[in-house]
Amino acid sequence: MTLEDVKGKKMTKEEEYYLASQWTLMRRKFKKHKLATVSLWVLGFMYFVALFGNFIAPYDLVSYNSKIVNAPPTKVHLFHEGKYIGPFVYGIKMERDPVTKRKIYTENTDEIYRIKWFTHGSEYKLFGIIKLIFICSVSKKAE
Repeated sequence: MTLEDVKGKKMTKEEEYYLASQWTLMRRKFKKHKLATVSLWVLGFMYFVALFGNFIAPYDLVSYNSKIVNAPPTKVHLFHEGKYIGPFVYGIKMERDPVTKRKIYTENTDEIYRIKWFTHGSEYKLFGIIKLIFICSVSKKAE
């Protein structure tokens, strides 16, 4: 929107500043503030994950493997023995420390679980209304 007065003259920057609405002034200040802009993007991403959490999560809340419930997250790999095979994770091998009896989890490089995108998963409701069964990623054991 160009700000022109009734006579058709172009307004100066000073006149535009003094005649701008509160929303326009706040938008200008917000654009100048880099930390606020970055924070808005981070907050928007967090809201997106909160809204589509059931779609993004690979498993629902009640399905889990009780043998590896305290295992750390696995790393996503792209290369296996120097060859590109796409995104995958290794299997987990649990051992006990003979002295402390603590569980130690290590990657089992013999087991490869490829990551599949947009696969069938357990049923859930998007926004509590729409029934869906597709989820973003699920690991399947490679043949």
